[in-house]
Amino acid sequence: MAPQVLTDVRLYVGEYDLSGDHVSVALSYSAELLDDTVFGDTTRSRAGGLKTVGLSGEGFWSGGAGLVDAVLFDKIGLADVPVTVAPAGETLANDAYLFRANAGQYAPGATIGELLRFSVSAEGSGGAGVMRGKLLHVGSETVTGAGAKQVLGAVAAGQSIYAALHVLTVSGTNPTLDLLLQSDPDGSAGGETTRITFTQATGITSEWKSLVGAITDTYWRASWTLGGTNTPTFEFVLAVGII
Repeated sequence: MAPQVLTDVRLYVGEYDLSGDHVSVALSYSAELLDDTVFGDTTRSRAGGLKTVGLSGEGFWSGGAGLVDAVLFDKIGLADVPVTVAPAGETLANDAYLFRANAGQYAPGATIGELLRFSVSAEGSGGAGVMRGKLLHVGSETVTGAGAKQVLGAVAAGQSIYAALHVLTVSGTNPTLDLLLQSDPDGSAGGETTRITFTQATGITSEWKSLVGAITDTYWRASWTLGGTNTPTFEFVLAVGII
């Protein structure tokens, strides 16, 4: 694969899209290396221990309700916030990394004559780690429908499928969104099985869901039902991964 030039990284934190506020984002995934050297070894030996995930970012500060300062300030110390990073942008089936986070540091600042900037860092929360998956839905919907099926693979025994939902904007009168994650053994129409049912959304929100395998189906899609009047519209992102 050719080198990736970062021009449109998407960063979703809970119910907010913070992509346009950031100029850098870094995701770290590592494992503790534990010394298991014994008598007779001539070189240090290490065993893989618990894995860790972290996120750091920098950007330009903006204040006000729903803007980056209020979002990051309010989420400091808040556990299990769904986070999705899509390095190649907001396009259906693009690669995505998803995990639950706890933001531990938020630091706005600048020197005289400079634009006010901020830095933020977060670490994994909830014990599940980070998943590498795909975006199964991006953009806005005004009618009931379903997305194109994508090959994510089967969920083996001992694995789980995880889903991060970010509902970013909502309009209409008494709007409702009922979202399903469905699987299918092939890409043809029909034969879908509902695997995860999300809590009905009536406003901006986020949710993290998971389901334990085994599931032999390899195709996955999002399916949604909209309710309400005056053209109910939901803009939402759904990222799904298996680990």
